[in-house]
Amino acid sequence: MTISLTSDSKRCENFHYTTKSVGHANVASMTASSYWQDHFAFTESYIDDLRKGKIGIRGDNFAFWKGEDSWQPNNANPTDFFRLHSFGFLNPLQGKFLKEGDPSIKELASSVINSWCSSFATEADEPAWGAHQTALRAINLCNAIGLGLVDLEPHVALLQQHLMWLGANEHYDGAWNHGLDQSIALLDLGNLLQSDDAITLGSRRICDAIKEYADEQGVISEQATHYAGYMYRRLKTAEDKIQSLTGSVPKDFDRIHLIPDFTAWATNSIGFPVAFGDTMPGSWKPEARPTIDVPASPLVSGIKVYRDGWLFIRDGYEHTDASHRSHLATRYGTFRRIHGHRDHLSVVWTDGTDQVLCDPGFSGYNDKVVRSYEQLEHGHNGPIATGLGHFKWEHGAKLNYASTSFVGASAVPLYSFGIAHRAYEHGARERQVVFVPEAKTLVIADWLHPDDSKAEVSLASTWLFTQGTSLDSLTGSTDVVRINVNNRVLRMIQVTPTSKIEAFYGSHEPRLGWIATANGTSVPSLAVRKTTTGKKPVSVTVFSLDNALQANAATSRDTITVQLRHENQDLLHIAFRPKAPAHIIEVDPLRSECFNHN
Repeated sequence: MTISLTSDSKRCENFHYTTKSVGHANVASMTASSYWQDHFAFTESYIDDLRKGKIGIRGDNFAFWKGEDSWQPNNANPTDFFRLHSFGFLNPLQGKFLKEGDPSIKELASSVINSWCSSFATEADEPAWGAHQTALRAINLCNAIGLGLVDLEPHVALLQQHLMWLGANEHYDGAWNHGLDQSIALLDLGNLLQSDDAITLGSRRICDAIKEYADEQGVISEQATHYAGYMYRRLKTAEDKIQSLTGSVPKDFDRIHLIPDFTAWATNSIGFPVAFGDTMPGSWKPEARPTIDVPASPLVSGIKVYRDGWLFIRDGYEHTDASHRSHLATRYGTFRRIHGHRDHLSVVWTDGTDQVLCDPGFSGYNDKVVRSYEQLEHGHNGPIATGLGHFKWEHGAKLNYASTSFVGASAVPLYSFGIAHRAYEHGARERQVVFVPEAKTLVIADWLHPDDSKAEVSLASTWLFTQGTSLDSLTGSTDVVRINVNNRVLRMIQVTPTSKIEAFYGSHEPRLGWIATANGTSVPSLAVRKTTTGKKPVSVTVFSLDNALQANAATSRDTITVQLRHENQDLLHIAFRPKAPAHIIEVDPLRSECFNHN
């Protein structure tokens, strides 16, 4: 059978395909690739309500679903519309059908699909025919057919309509996750409709974009930890399908096998992905769990720099017990892309099973105010300037140095790095970090570099803490701030003068002190902001967890030397100077007994 896609619609003029005899596709050879995982707690009540006609899809763009864990699409919730138009409703039915083989489940699935078609089959309807949901709808429908939930013959016309739409170049989203799912959909549709042209187009688009999806270090281009895992799973699916349908895959696919190593570095000591970019806190989501059948390299301690703008530090990873591990992460590099946030220079730190410094994370796309807060620079643990003009994210941030030193008789590792960023119209910002995991100590120095050396500007360094963290004391501009982190004491010592220290907890104006949760909400949490004003302001903060370290600083010209002490005995001096690597001066070998006191 030949199907011409050169209809009156110009959108189809660049794609033609022919099919063989429809209905004889080798669906068994294809890897199942349903996008939505079958984790709906309300499957039983949902199916029962479908049978009784209590819920369904109707033409005013509403679907009525019941149950505590259900979703009810409405005009204010794009995520729910996305699930509706991606045929997410098939998954509970699919799971039930595969488990029990009840033929009545097939009738329910066809009924809901037909009701969707009655309301949304016209391609002018939005958001039903958005690029990503159209691709996922095709994938889920093909998957349901391949698994026997839905019969092929009654849905050939619907499949052909999706193939026509996805084959048009003007609908192709290019080299990111939406475009990848569109190409996977073409492979699935080509398989079911026996169209070599569709398979060729889907394969070519993926192969042409593979170097854009992941670089030679296995870093996904979308600047969000979650999407590294998600894209790995989707690229593995694409690789398997291309191999099955064409017999080979290009060598460029080798780079996707490096992604699990990146996701391993991007997993903190708790076992959660670092919540940079559009990444919800908590465990890896099912659709983004990074490993399939390719294990990451053995976990080792050390510092890892990725050229695309990621830096990770792992310590204590020779221990299997997570309580002995520590993890720190930061971002630098190019301006925000796709699912990235303005989190460059932000530092997040986990020690054992506790989050010490955290990122606001990602709670979803639904609330524009919350979405803006989670994306923009003010909510992150980075230095913010007032008086240097507009923020200029497109300039990117440069990693100046990253190094590891070993101090003391037992060769305690000490990690340091520095990042500079031409972040404003009239000046730059700079951050240097020294991390001593053995001492549970983190030292951070921030500078502003105004173009006008006579201008007075303000530097605000904000620190965000996880939910449940409490403030024990906040007094004076240079005093110690005591913070309770899961019954552990974190002492935040400001060793340079400040103009103001403020604490925020779920503040709306300014919006500060909020973090995302694993279930897609945003909840109040503690944030402490320290502000310094001057012609070239600098702020140096020492974080000391679980120990009684003292810290002070001495300034000589443009060098600030931080002195770490225990019971009035000098242990370590760190000399910070702008635009130069931090200099470590070992005064007395770091002794483990110095770090066991609260």
